[in-house]
Amino acid sequence: IAVVTNGDGRMEVFGVERASRTLAYVRQAAPNSVEWSGWKGLGGAIHPPVAVGRNAAGLLEVFTVEAGGDRVKHLRQTSAPDGWSAWEDLGGSVESQLTVARNRDGRLELFGIERGSHQLVHRWQTRPESHADWSEWMGLGGAIEPGLGVGLNVLGRLEVFAVTRTNNSVERICQSAPGEGMAWTGWQDFSGQSSVKPELAVGPSADGRLEVFAVDAQDLTVLHRWETMVGGSDRWSAWASMGESAPSCPAVGQNEEGNLEVFALDVSDHSRINHRRQISRASDWLDWSSLDHTTFDYSAHTWQTDEGLPDNVVEAITQTQD
Repeated sequence: IAVVTNGDGRMEVFGVERASRTLAYVRQAAPNSVEWSGWKGLGGAIHPPVAVGRNAAGLLEVFTVEAGGDRVKHLRQTSAPDGWSAWEDLGGSVESQLTVARNRDGRLELFGIERGSHQLVHRWQTRPESHADWSEWMGLGGAIEPGLGVGLNVLGRLEVFAVTRTNNSVERICQSAPGEGMAWTGWQDFSGQSSVKPELAVGPSADGRLEVFAVDAQDLTVLHRWETMVGGSDRWSAWASMGESAPSCPAVGQNEEGNLEVFALDVSDHSRINHRRQISRASDWLDWSSLDHTTFDYSAHTWQTDEGLPDNVVEAITQTQD
């Protein structure tokens, strides 16, 4: 699954239908709403998962790998909310999992793993808002597993996080300057104390701090690690549990308020998606809930304090929308 915030502030979740291999998506009813639309289909014959980004014009673009092949396919919004192009070809020879990020100037940059060599490769828009003008595929070295994560740090540089094929450690590589497609640092260790599955996700908090998400390789606990200070000091927490398990790394997106929302497959029922959201500019998290939850009806009642309750104290139980 992949999650993105669209141009009007609503979050959209994209996934691949298990039987038909077609693309489908679901959208929030309103910004920050707990209610969601039904699933809608976008066709295609693709391999999960998908990558989704918002371009400089505020429209969504979807990237994935063709079913039964290794070429990259591309679908873009032509008008919001439900106008879409036909599927287009971006070439390449990559493994199934792609990641897309937006540079500071609005240009989208696409990352994947080259089939055969297993090195990181990328391709970027050469002009903002131009769906047709892309660089050639270029290599960034390494020998990494599918499932990398990318984020734009507070200094305006893209950072890529990945699990290596050699020893299953987490490493990262960064742009040398904001928007620089050609010049990057070398690979740097980011393992910490945990052993994680080779799938990562990255999201920015409201104050620009990056947060990395993973799944523990042993017990499938969802983990996260975050920058502890603003301003680009590059200081990070240790890996910490998020209190839920998942068979694969969750998708993460930033909502209209700047808080992160996490979407993960249920470990017991892979057809269900569990959801958790930050509150108060990354100060805490709400409890996990399911996107397939049942809505309960309640009746309101008002009591007078002289209705015979002990000590004239009113006690009530309520459930918020969260």
